[in-house]
Amino acid sequence: MIGVRFYLDYVSAQRKRKGQHAGNVIAAHVITSGRSWSHVGTVSKGETGKILFSVECIAAVYASPNSPVCSSSVSRTYLQESCKFISEGKAREIHPALFERLDAANEEKGVPQQG
Repeated sequence: MIGVRFYLDYVSAQRKRKGQHAGNVIAAHVITSGRSWSHVGTVSKGETGKILFSVECIAAVYASPNSPVCSSSVSRTYLQESCKFISEGKAREIHPALFERLDAANEEKGVPQQG
């Protein structure tokens, strides 16, 4: 899927180390340019003055497997510490509800299906 990277959500760094994912996938929006890409998001300053980067995404509403999804944002740190990059094929197996939303949105926009 063009413009999206998929991350398996473990909910915490501890669960990621144990290999206990939540049964949900985060679909992070990206901009691609040739072979490079970058997340779509916002930059802000936290309460401590630390620069924070939030990534626009579609994510699970609940922490139960194959949860319904909604538009959201997550910190880049969360993606690094509590998630793992996975392929679209693996993401489709793990979180079909996410792809019901993504495929419906692409269909409305007239984006051809891949694969």
